[in-house]
Amino acid sequence: MITGASSGIGRATARAFAAAGARLVLVSRDADALADVDRECRGRGGQVLVVPTDIADPAAVDRLAARAEEHYGRVDVWVEAASVGIAGPFGSESVDEIRRLVDVNVLGTTLCARAALNAFRRQGSGVLVIVGSLLSCFSTR
Repeated sequence: MITGASSGIGRATARAFAAAGARLVLVSRDADALADVDRECRGRGGQVLVVPTDIADPAAVDRLAARAEEHYGRVDVWVEAASVGIAGPFGSESVDEIRRLVDVNVLGTTLCARAALNAFRRQGSGVLVIVGSLLSCFSTR
């Protein structure tokens, strides 16, 4: 399972797992971008299930986990790489942008971790990787 699979670290992770012949669940809100990643991963030898999902939606995350388990029988590795950033001087962002950032980066990560750990407990094993880096550098310039 790779959230944030449509770009950046998530996409690179999907490609790497595909090259190793992994069975993948690719997750992002952007269905069109996921279609491109799907083709890339299949071309590298991966088996792919694409599940467009907003990880800030608790019910959607539960459906995502259930779909992955139904399709492949289990989830061995869950890579939580979805994130949102806000570009611009601090203080120029809207309240809606801040809410979305918190919904994805905090709530979404927590929901995915909870779903992953529940699956791992049922299975008796699993690996959760939380990517905690989007951009963590701020400047007053």
